[in-house]
Formats: sequence, structure tokens, C-alpha cells
Amino acid sequence: MSNGRRWMAAGLIAIIGVFLAGRALMRSLPRGEQRRQRATENTGPTEARAIISSLRCEVPIDESSAEQVGDMARTRVDELLANMSDNPAFSGSRREDLGNAFRESLMKTVAPDLDRDRAALAARGVPVPKDPPTDEYRELWKKQTDPFRLAPIGFEQAEVRVLQAGGRLLLAPPNATADGFNVSQSYKMGADGKSAYNPGNRDIVEVRLPMKLPSSDGPAVTVLMGYMYAWDNASGDWVPFMNTVYADGDDRVWSTPMPW
Repeated sequence: MSNGRRWMAAGLIAIIGVFLAGRALMRSLPRGEQRRQRATENTGPTEARAIISSLRCEVPIDESSAEQVGDMARTRVDELLANMSDNPAFSGSRREDLGNAFRESLMKTVAPDLDRDRAALAARGVPVPKDPPTDEYRELWKKQTDPFRLAPIGFEQAEVRVLQAGGRLLLAPPNATADGFNVSQSYKMGADGKSAYNPGNRDIVEVRLPMKLPSSDGPAVTVLMGYMYAWDNASGDWVPFMNTVYADGDDRVWSTPMPW
């Protein structure tokens, strides 16, 4: 199976898995204090729970501080990439652009602004409608984005992962139970019901950080929120194409923020 098909198949499996899991009753399991562990491709349910339990959302956000938090997000990615300067995925302008792309994605989640976000996506070559949004569309968009507005986040435990480089798959695309997490994904769907963006053999990176998202059964839950980008050589941009929520196996998030 080609890399592009792997990514689309993984997304479809995740959506189906989350749909079925959402119909099950929530189990209540104790969460003791456990040491922090970084996720690997061999992580199981117990390790995933330990990772989620260790996450801290130390950055509160309000309307007056949202822009400043966005700048902090870009700076944090720059710091992380400084330790990865020998990786060709982050050479030259790629490094600076990933910080900008992540800032745009994060702001779209925690401080959404329809006109600003559409303009940012269009600048990256994402196909957005040329006609101004209707009042009905704005109302629907608000209902979809408001639940995530001002969601607390954490920068200290943020990480950048290279998933694919030089046409070589380095980490398997996350599926419905990737690494022991309860995974849900969102991406723009085309008319054929598949992802509107196929990353193919492009370099793919993911920026993950702790975030509190609304659950489907009660108070907000802490998750790892992942933003995936594919490098477009033609435009010279990191293009956002998939968002992934990595949650504790017993947590059900209300929804996953859309990348487009």
C-alpha cells in the first residue's frame, strides 16, 4: 500500500473506531500519579495512560492573551527545532515556516477567527471558497469552533515528530488505537468521501502538545493534541492536513478540531 493510501486509510479507521467507542459506556478507572513517559510506537494502554496523566496544561488563555499565546507557540516550536537542526526536514525556510504554520493552527483552535483563518489557509495553497461566507455558514462554523475556544494548553511538554521524510515512512500513521491511546482524527473530506489532501511521499511532521478539550460525557479532559503538516515543494509551505487527538483509552472527546 502506498504511503498516501496508508494516511487516508488510517484516518478512516480512526473515525470509525471513535464512532464505535463513543457508543460504549464510559469506564471509570483510577489514575494514580505516574512518572512521565514519552510516547513511542510500542506504547501500550498502560503507558499511554501514564503519559496522559503526566500532562500539564500550564498556559491559561483569555481573549486578551490569545495573540501572545500564539507567539509563545511559535517560539516554542523554534526552540524544539533548534535541537533538530541536522534534520533535512527542517532546513532553510522550513524551520521558520513550521513555527508560523503551528501558530496559525493553534490560533484556529483556541482563538478562532473565520476570516483570518481562511486567509491563512489560502496563503498556504489550501483551497478555500472564494465567495464570502454566508451568515448561515458563519453560524455553523461558530458552533463547531466555540467548544475549543480558549482551551488551556501546555508548551513545556510539546514535541515535534518527523513522521515521513524523503519518501520514507518513519512512524506509522496513527489509527484508532495508536500507541495505546484513544485516537480521533479530523481532515477535510473531498466529494469522494476521502481526504481532500493526499500527502503522498511528501515530508510529514507533527507538532503535539497538551490541551484540555471538552469530553462527550462531562468535564474537559487532558489530551495530546497533534497538528500534522506536509511540505509542499512547489509553494514552499508546510500545509496542514490532519489533526489528531491522543486521549486516555477511557476518555471520549466531544470532537476533534478541524485543520481546514
